Amino acid sequence: MVAPRLDPQAGSVRLRLGAADLREVRPSMPPAERKRFAEFLLSLVPGAARGLVGREQVEALAETFLRELVGGRWPQIRDGLLQGTDDLVNVEIDLGDVPLTKIELKSGAADLELWAHAALPAAALSAGAARPAGSDARLVGLRMSGGVAAALANRAMASGQIPARYNRDGAPDPRGELLAGVDWRAGERPLKVHAWSTEGTCARLTFGGTPKVAARGGGDLAVDVADGTLEEVTGSLRVRAAVWFSGLGRQTFAVSESIADAIEFEILGVDYRARVVAAAVSRAELEFSLALAEAPQPARPRR
Repeated sequence: MVAPRLDPQAGSVRLRLGAADLREVRPSMPPAERKRFAEFLLSLVPGAARGLVGREQVEALAETFLRELVGGRWPQIRDGLLQGTDDLVNVEIDLGDVPLTKIELKSGAADLELWAHAALPAAALSAGAARPAGSDARLVGLRMSGGVAAALANRAMASGQIPARYNRDGAPDPRGELLAGVDWRAGERPLKVHAWSTEGTCARLTFGGTPKVAARGGGDLAVDVADGTLEEVTGSLRVRAAVWFSGLGRQTFAVSESIADAIEFEILGVDYRARVVAAAVSRAELEFSLALAEAPQPARPRR
């Protein structure tokens, strides 16, 4: 049993696994490697005896030999040969600037799943695998509920990353009379943008739409909110609805994408950066596919 180090306050996870942590191993070989190993064993058989040994028999014996040699003798190999060796697995994941309250690490049949619980006013993510069905197993899959995406956008507006005030034409204006907020409601046109005025004539607007995402060359994502609709108006107010929804709709997704891009990995002492290469939006959640690339090292001063 290996206990990972989970630190929600720091937003990080570290998993270390050394030879001493393994009590039992069950070695196996892919078909191609089994054939190569069988070729090696056949090369050790004297030429006069090779006609008496079938290749299929040797391939079958190859995996049995490996299982009995390594699996059956694992305690002796571990304690005698692998003492003092480096970690077999040493992975640290930094989840970026998200207020986390709990982190869970689970192992599935093919993936290692990390479930992060955020202190945000948002609906929880539905149960299911972190990796979308049919996605590239070489990429890191990331899912977040639409409510979390909206809450992250509201945090960005509160901190000044996204404009929070707008004028009556829908353009960002630090002195504008209209305040804005974002919400996500699972169903038709799930992304909601709210605008309200508390100065002069009281008014409130609600827009709804569905972000559509497409991958472009160079790893960029194009976001479109073509079905943006003005769903509710209270009071007398003149705005350019298209500007309102298009601007905040795109920025909501951009905040979620930047959070995904901010995830960092350290694997066996090497730093890797995540980069969003594909995304999809459903009525309830957002799905990202992340590619890992070794992070550039800081330039060393010349002497």
